[in-house]
Amino acid sequence: LVSNALLASVPGHPFWQLALSEIFRATWCGEDPVSCTGPRLVDRLSYEYTRRHAGCGAHGCILRLPFAYFSPMIARWNAANMVRECGGDDSVEYGWYLQRKPSRMKLHACKLLERALNYPAALQRAWTFAVHHWQCSWCRQDDAMRATLPLREIIFRVGNETPRAR
Repeated sequence: LVSNALLASVPGHPFWQLALSEIFRATWCGEDPVSCTGPRLVDRLSYEYTRRHAGCGAHGCILRLPFAYFSPMIARWNAANMVRECGGDDSVEYGWYLQRKPSRMKLHACKLLERALNYPAALQRAWTFAVHHWQCSWCRQDDAMRATLPLREIIFRVGNETPRAR
């Protein structure tokens, strides 16, 4: 899945017109707005675009970087759903993804998920540039999310803290 945590291009790249057209064309996203505007949309459109436009063209190529570059973290708040997608339940310790016969790609993804759940930094590599701690702040209202400090509070506090007495 291509992350939308970091997106860049030359000005006027036709991919963005395609993405905006798709966003405004969709009148209903079902129960998952991420399918219409987020990483699932970017993943699908960038894959389709690179298949249709094999060359780079006047505006340059679309480069789909592996998640290890910018988003090598698992959204722990959503781990139970991901485990279920792998065919197991989150109470099984090891090899829950082997309970069914998944595709090779799904098997690989489920093995990575298991590693990341057991060791949170397992997906980070030497070439990881940044870690995107996606919290879905707009789509969830659980206790952990309510305890999260809003960015505006952090910005206010930095530079406005009380100086320490010397």
